[in-house]
Amino acid sequence: MTDQIVDVETTGTGRIRPRDRRRTTGAAATVVFALVSLVVGTLFVLVNPPFWGNDGLSQYARAFQISHGQLLPQQIEWGGKGDSYGGEIPSSVWGLYGHAATDLGANPDEPGRWILEPEEYERLGGERYADPQRNLIWFSNTAAYSPVPYIPAVSASWIAEGANLSVTSALRLMALFSLFAYIVPVAGALWVLRRSKMRWLFLGLALLPPALLQSATITADAFTNGLAFLFTALLAKTMLEKQGLGRVETTLLYLSAIALPLGKPSYLLLAALLAFASVRRLRGRAWLKWGSLAVSAVAWTAWFLATRGIGDVLAFYRSDYETREFGTTPMILHTLGDPLGFLGNVARTFVYRDNFFFLDLIGSSNVRVPSSAMLVAVIGVVLAIGWLPRFSVGRRTRWGWVAVSVISVLGLFGTLYVTFTPVGFYLIDGVQGRYFFPLWPLLALTIALFFPLRWQDGPRSERVLTRTVCTIAVVTPVLALFKFWYVVWIGA
Repeated sequence: MTDQIVDVETTGTGRIRPRDRRRTTGAAATVVFALVSLVVGTLFVLVNPPFWGNDGLSQYARAFQISHGQLLPQQIEWGGKGDSYGGEIPSSVWGLYGHAATDLGANPDEPGRWILEPEEYERLGGERYADPQRNLIWFSNTAAYSPVPYIPAVSASWIAEGANLSVTSALRLMALFSLFAYIVPVAGALWVLRRSKMRWLFLGLALLPPALLQSATITADAFTNGLAFLFTALLAKTMLEKQGLGRVETTLLYLSAIALPLGKPSYLLLAALLAFASVRRLRGRAWLKWGSLAVSAVAWTAWFLATRGIGDVLAFYRSDYETREFGTTPMILHTLGDPLGFLGNVARTFVYRDNFFFLDLIGSSNVRVPSSAMLVAVIGVVLAIGWLPRFSVGRRTRWGWVAVSVISVLGLFGTLYVTFTPVGFYLIDGVQGRYFFPLWPLLALTIALFFPLRWQDGPRSERVLTRTVCTIAVVTPVLALFKFWYVVWIGA
């Protein structure tokens, strides 16, 4: 059965035959995602205490630094330990962070609620955001990020300063803008796939609780994750389903290929997938495709050269930073000198850390998404994969997707290996499951190219599948939000 659209027809008696449900439900995935992500994401912004997100202070500090014109990383002397990178933030924000950091380090045992002295959050958060006094802080882990993924948070910071908002209001506004930076491109991806069975797969992946709730914090990852979904959807439409892209879609494809490596350098490898797309199904001349890839590579190279010294100090906050050797060059030399030892490190990485790679944490608060909810969410994704059509693609396209998938995953491990892992360490350290969020659609579709599942295909089975996937996609983030709220604010 093909995935084409069937128009409404009339019988001789004037009765209307049912339209193919794909036309009437084509936008359903987009609407469901927009509503759920906006409601659940906004509620998470409201219940999540300040700076309880992944690298909360570092992400905020880089956005604030950019909002005040410091686009390039700023080298500072920190703690008498040599050169590092950071900048200044308002003293009022620093005061609130100090309480949040103390609170996170003193969470009581179960079943006590995790947040302590919420009235102190209210008092410190009520200070004015536009504080002329500054505190110098360290944030080398985000200093290497370009200004591009911080544009939403930077815009919110400008508004907060201009409106003389409180610290808490400013931080929430920045988190909301980061959430929008995820919602808009993912909604665009679902709209691009509105007539494709792939839309249910993208819906299930986009609403997996860790990705959605992480995007509801101040983070550059929200923009990068959303853009990766849009980029992959556009390529899947033209490369796997062999459909032509319109002028707007082609423009978005080229722009996202340029912006992805500026969101996070390791995703230059994902942008390289554009090289395998047929120009015949893209609007414009061939030079536009290759030109966008060239601009992407040049932009990546320029930013890499501007931030090349940061990799050697990314492990600054490790407890063993003073007693071990770190750095890209010494790690490469060590690996070349002991290749068998490196293979042993790779094996031990999966023996001891495989659970950590895919850990479903919500921020640094260490509150897990309900395991049962995550299991159901994964089932929903598998059901969506089983509904995909059997893609008839050439060998070049098939192995192009494989190559980009494998190299992208290896690139993430490699980046942490040469920057965060001590020389001579027994495994690759620092890899977290959230780093793979932008690659989920790519990896799922790559698996489907080689191991296609085939559920019963028909109007009734499609109705059952769409209802099941939509229900799962709605329920799992709601359960995650409820658990986070209960554990942090209610407790015993």
